[in-house]
Amino acid sequence: KMLANKALGLLKYLGSLLVLACILLLFPFQTQAQLIGDPVDPSAYDLDVSADDSRPEILRKRYVNLKDWTMGPQLSLSLFPDAEVLSYVEEIDLGDERKTWKGHVQGDDAAYVIISEQDGIYFGKIVDADHRSFQLIYKGSSVYAIYEIEPSNIRLDEDDQVILEATDEIEGDEGICEQSYSCPAATIDLLIVYTAAAKDEMGGEAAIEAAIASAVSEMNTVNDNSGVPHDYNLVHTEEINFRSEE
Repeated sequence: KMLANKALGLLKYLGSLLVLACILLLFPFQTQAQLIGDPVDPSAYDLDVSADDSRPEILRKRYVNLKDWTMGPQLSLSLFPDAEVLSYVEEIDLGDERKTWKGHVQGDDAAYVIISEQDGIYFGKIVDADHRSFQLIYKGSSVYAIYEIEPSNIRLDEDDQVILEATDEIEGDEGICEQSYSCPAATIDLLIVYTAAAKDEMGGEAAIEAAIASAVSEMNTVNDNSGVPHDYNLVHTEEINFRSEE
């Protein structure tokens, strides 16, 4: 009788597994991409974004509200209806007042997501597995622009590999680096300054400093992907008193 009960229990367990398997086959779970923000009209926030229409490098754009947006260890980002990016955060750089998330994109080791945040303001650069480039830029009042950007001066061969065009030799601190890029590894400290006009154009101090941090992090990511041993270290950013004639 005890053996019969055990056999009956095992059959019920196997039956439950079979039912669960049928449910999964008939109704598979799907990962829902995180749509970045709610679509908004910038003019409703008294924001003038008309200059975006005259920028030839912007292939397409949309504007969203990211008031309650947060970052996590895995990002499933829906940038446009045909542009969804799944990224795994691998590294977080912590500065005095800013954070930068860096991660790779599923499907291509050379694709990446880099998003910097300062005082609740984000700036992001995304390159997906199809080599498309996207930017996340603050416009003001919790409104962000998502751009698809025309890649500049990037050429791919028949295998979709980036073609590097380098000079035969480059003068460096350690003498001449051969075209094989066998230069000694180095850390390059950066002091980056910006004008009041640049700050205003980017949407304020936090926005431009997040953009700077993201750009430096992107340079390091590109170096790593290209096998270049140099690293850039952002030491300080500061506004300077400079008025351009233009």
